Amino acid sequence: MRSRRSRARRRVFEHDHGTLGMILGGHLVMSDVDQLAGRVVLVDPVTVRELLDDVAGDGPVEVRVSLRDGLGVLSAPVNVDLPPFDGRPLHALASSLQSYAGSAVERLAASQVLVDRQGATFSVEEGRILVGLPLGDSR
Repeated sequence: MRSRRSRARRRVFEHDHGTLGMILGGHLVMSDVDQLAGRVVLVDPVTVRELLDDVAGDGPVEVRVSLRDGLGVLSAPVNVDLPPFDGRPLHALASSLQSYAGSAVERLAASQVLVDRQGATFSVEEGRILVGLPLGDSR
């Protein structure tokens, strides 16, 4: 029994792609992209979904989705209290720890690091998050 648990702990579960349907399920999606739910993105869908849910607040939000320059671009309103800033959360946090440490900006900065490492982009512009997700081959 012990060896079985040991192997399970060493096993790395990697998510390196998923569909937009996995990320957007339960939200109100606005898009003119055909077969949107089946579009494959080359990022961990759980990371992006958690980011989206974190800024959505208590319920589903309207997410606008478009395709630009090989990216699936998600735009959603920020429904949580944020100190005023525009741009990349990590930049805002680094520019003023006193203003942003412990706030939702700190959580968004952590999310930014996770999505940046996967080749995605993330910023906050005029009260909306913008997430650019690299696209793979559609299923």
